Amino acid sequence: MNRPLRFTLFTFMFLFGFIGLLIGVPVMKISMIVLAVLMGVLADFIDNLKDRPFQQYNELHGHYKK
Repeated sequence: MNRPLRFTLFTFMFLFGFIGLLIGVPVMKISMIVLAVLMGVLADFIDNLKDRPFQQYNELHGHYKK
C-alpha cells in the first residue's frame, strides 16, 4: 500500500472514532466507532498484502505459523 493511501485510511479511522466519541447519540456513537474499527481492519489487511508472497518462507523457517 502506498503511503498516501495508508495515511488517508488511518486518518479517516481516527476521525470516525473521534467523532463517534463526541456524538451524544448512543446509536451514532456505536456506529461511528464500529466504522472506525472496520476501516482499521481494512487498512491492516491492505497493508499486509505486500507480505503475502513471503509468508511461505517464514513458514519454512518456523517464524510464522498458521
